[in-house]
Amino acid sequence: VCGAPHCSWADAIDHCWFTEYLPDLQWKNRAVMHQIVDDTFWWLERFNLDGLRLDAIPMMPRLAARHLRRQIRKRLDKGPTHTYLLGETYTGVGGYGQIRWYLGPQGLSGQFDFPLMWTLREVIARGKGSFEDIENIIAEGQAAWNGSGAVMAPIIGNHDVERFITVASGDSTSDLWKNPPPQPENPDAYKRQLLALTLMLTQPGAPIIYYGDEFGMPGAGDPDNRRPMRFGEELNVQESELLEKVRILGRACSCNRSLRRGERIGITAEKDVLVYGRRYGDENPALIVLNRSVKAKRISFALPEKLKSSDNVEYFDIWNNPLEMDGGTFTITLSPLSGAVLVSAACP
Repeated sequence: VCGAPHCSWADAIDHCWFTEYLPDLQWKNRAVMHQIVDDTFWWLERFNLDGLRLDAIPMMPRLAARHLRRQIRKRLDKGPTHTYLLGETYTGVGGYGQIRWYLGPQGLSGQFDFPLMWTLREVIARGKGSFEDIENIIAEGQAAWNGSGAVMAPIIGNHDVERFITVASGDSTSDLWKNPPPQPENPDAYKRQLLALTLMLTQPGAPIIYYGDEFGMPGAGDPDNRRPMRFGEELNVQESELLEKVRILGRACSCNRSLRRGERIGITAEKDVLVYGRRYGDENPALIVLNRSVKAKRISFALPEKLKSSDNVEYFDIWNNPLEMDGGTFTITLSPLSGAVLVSAACP
């Protein structure tokens, strides 16, 4: 059993039992391998799925994911079709090598970006460090995944960690059964949640929202982070306002190829200010401006050469923050703990 004496998670993770009442699968047994692959194909074909999330990747040999990829390529993917295999390799901030080990055309299409998740929580939820830390972690990730062809999945949280808004509100608790964290009342927690979601949803890759994070569901660690979903009139005013802003951002990402597929180009990274752009081919770029300060900031920046478009391109913020443009210089005033996503065309 992993975590027991003489059976560390680090050394035995691919053949230990998760717990004594939950036996492991013996992947080296051909019958096991074939059964799992057949079950996987039943789901893929029965529901015409575009991809799968594969849990606990380090707890099975790398051959398992590679064999699945090979069978998918032989039996399902034809022409340009690619079944997206998204892996979960739970790591800390420095887990690049472990995550990269499973990526590539013979294996996983992408993995959850845990190093970025932890940094978002430290810098935005807890207000520590600097936006420069986020720029550095993004650069390290890009270098680590380079050449793998991976489409990574940025996240702000999942079922294994405290909810982001609970961290942001300072309501963490070790007594999650008898004293679970409440729904935050402080509006700053919702603002930090939107900042993190804005950054996450405008990164290259396939961003993943853990259910409830779109409106700021609270929760301590597992299992309190798996509370029942709430909808409509079950949401309070602050939750509803956050959800509407996330919907606007989602629509912008959906209809703007620069936000979905564009190269990421850094512009400014300071303690409390982060500015970057996304550009796809010859299309007009999208620009993201974030203010982590608890004070309003008037932010000016000039576009680098790679983000410049033809003359007379007009931009606006999807959340209607007033924007000034003077040639290639942009100036925008952001309220405390807020952001802007600047685009040149409205969604239909």
